[in-house]
Amino acid sequence: MFGLRKKSKSRPRILFVQKPPGGGSATGLYDLVAGINKSLFEPVILFYEHNYYSDRFKELGVEVLHLNKSGNTTPATGMKRNILTGTGLSSLNVYRSTKKIYRILFNELPVAWRISRIIKAKDIDIIHHNNDLSLNRPSVIAAAIARKPQISHVRWLTDYSSDKIAYFLDRNTSRFVDFFIYMSKAIEKTYVPLGIAAERGEVINDPFDLKIYVEALSFSEQIRNEFGVTDKDNLISNVGRIMPWKGQDYFLESLVEVVNAFPNTKALVVGAPEPGQGSKDFYQELKKKAKELGIYHNIIFTGFRKDIPAIMAASDIVVHSASEPEPFGRVIVEAMASGRPVIATAAGGAAEIFEDQKTGILVQPKDATSMSKAIIQLLGDKDFARKMGNLAQVDVKNRFTVEQHISAVQNIYSRILDKER
Repeated sequence: MFGLRKKSKSRPRILFVQKPPGGGSATGLYDLVAGINKSLFEPVILFYEHNYYSDRFKELGVEVLHLNKSGNTTPATGMKRNILTGTGLSSLNVYRSTKKIYRILFNELPVAWRISRIIKAKDIDIIHHNNDLSLNRPSVIAAAIARKPQISHVRWLTDYSSDKIAYFLDRNTSRFVDFFIYMSKAIEKTYVPLGIAAERGEVINDPFDLKIYVEALSFSEQIRNEFGVTDKDNLISNVGRIMPWKGQDYFLESLVEVVNAFPNTKALVVGAPEPGQGSKDFYQELKKKAKELGIYHNIIFTGFRKDIPAIMAASDIVVHSASEPEPFGRVIVEAMASGRPVIATAAGGAAEIFEDQKTGILVQPKDATSMSKAIIQLLGDKDFARKMGNLAQVDVKNRFTVEQHISAVQNIYSRILDKER
């Protein structure tokens, strides 16, 4: 499974392949690359397109490559089938399956060949695919062509029971991968059907630079002033990409009872729509829904923000409202790191992050009523909310440090390279 190395190096080169232009996967990768011991490993980033994170990685002094020269990201070409967006059998699914086969033959294989040439030209030692098998099939094939060891860092929940083609392809593709990093136990369980041996994988949670969230506290007043939120107002934030499965619609519904009980409540919906998956239409539906619910003047749609730690610091409560299983839930940990009480839906990896009613509150997905009750509980008991936020912050410091994450990942690199020698 491991390729033969041409020569010994003092600093093995790690090629990180990042297909999505943003989101939690890019943020997690940035934290990993920023903290990696560069005297031991030399990171190289390969994006499919130039994006916001391209310049951020360059600022770290890291070599950044782009598969395509276009300055725009490639729009999504249909809805990806997984636990979050899965559908049953239909003529539409047959069409999608046919389209998938066509894409593999005439799109993914040529891309794989191009990436394999980059691997050889840049003298790469290990390929680190920063997401699931289906999304990174071209780079997995490329690493196999180049005969280089590879790691799949899985950050997505895939429902193989509803997509037999994906199951067949990923089961066979997985044989080329030397090691799997699962972002959560929930993700690990979805890969069990592929027959991956336990010793070929490990659950490693994402890292969080905790000092960023502590430093952001000094900007909390500035953020509240920007949005016209006074000291007498309650500020609740919902942070995440604007997509149907993120459940912002249920969040808005939950606020009706909250505003009735606490009229001085303001809510930030932080995030921007993305290409594909009905995201832009959903964004417009959310604004319309806020008006229909009579809470439009209590809601602030901020769009994309770079200052998420400051947003967290300015908030009294953070609500994670995913209506479908969440692969992990970075926003939840970010809120905890900021010392803020967080409410999250109990599905997927989100349910693994904190202890219910102690370091956070779990509610059922698609249940606006239970969400509103949890918000009202926290707003009505400030001491309880403050204690929860403090305990959550301590918990994060013990479990989600950058140092722990970097050490675990670098140990995997070392083990792989040792097997090659």
